[in-house]
Parts: sequence; structure tokens; C-alpha cells
Amino acid sequence: MGYTSKEFAKVLSGTFSHHGAGLDCTETAENTWQIKINSTRARLQINARQNPARQLGSLEIPVLLVNIHFIEISHVQKKIFLDRFFRYFHKGGG
Repeated sequence: MGYTSKEFAKVLSGTFSHHGAGLDCTETAENTWQIKINSTRARLQINARQNPARQLGSLEIPVLLVNIHFIEISHVQKKIFLDRFFRYFHKGGG
């Protein structure tokens, strides 16, 4: 992802999981979060690791490796979560 760890954490713990989202986001360690889907047993763990930035001429783009581990989550819940995740973390034009 084209985010720094700090930018990613700000979005994940902020607008992405705000009160009306039905998500409970807790940072469990540095660059590790657990998200519970309210009113269900479904949860997931997100781990992020900052990789070296991509250099495009004088432009430097951050690279963040993000892994999502789903736990007790249905296919429908997974799809809903990923649709929301991609909508909130999409960068760029086009």
C-alpha cells in the first residue's frame, strides 16, 4: 500500500472504524490491530510492515506491506469488510 505506518494507523483507527461502522478496532502491538465485527464472533488481525519506499525519479512513494488474517468470519462478512477496506484505503486517481 502507498501509506506510511502512521498514515495507515490514523485511517484504520479513525474514519474507517468510526462508531457507526460496526467495527471495534484495537491496536494490540506496534503496527498490529485486532478488529471485531460488532454483534458477531467474527474478527480479524491486521499486521503492517513498512518496506523501503519506491523511488520514481525525484518522487518517493511509501510501501506498506499489510496482511489481514480472518478469524471466524463468514464469506459475506469478509466481502463486506474488504469492500469497506478498499474504499477507505484507495489512493490515486483514475
